[in-house]
Amino acid sequence: REWVEAQNIDGRIALNRKYRQVQEEKDDKKGRKKRHILLRIDSFIDSGLWTAAARLVDFWEDITIASRKLHVRGWKKLLVNLTCDALTFGTA
Repeated sequence: REWVEAQNIDGRIALNRKYRQVQEEKDDKKGRKKRHILLRIDSFIDSGLWTAAARLVDFWEDITIASRKLHVRGWKKLLVNLTCDALTFGTA
């Protein structure tokens, strides 16, 4: 073990090594707080992106289901096509 010379602090003898350990612990706590804040920011962004993607998937599924209900066949399809063409030519 390497011991650094003892120093006299406030009339008591304290080892320089102990003082350094305390300083390193304080610095480590500051580093942990900084990492903790960065981790919270990262998790906020991740959860926001995941929630947005999940909502987009649900929205797209609802649109797909609604568009399936709008499917027309037979003579009704002819009426819908003629009406759509009339509206298109009428606005042009």
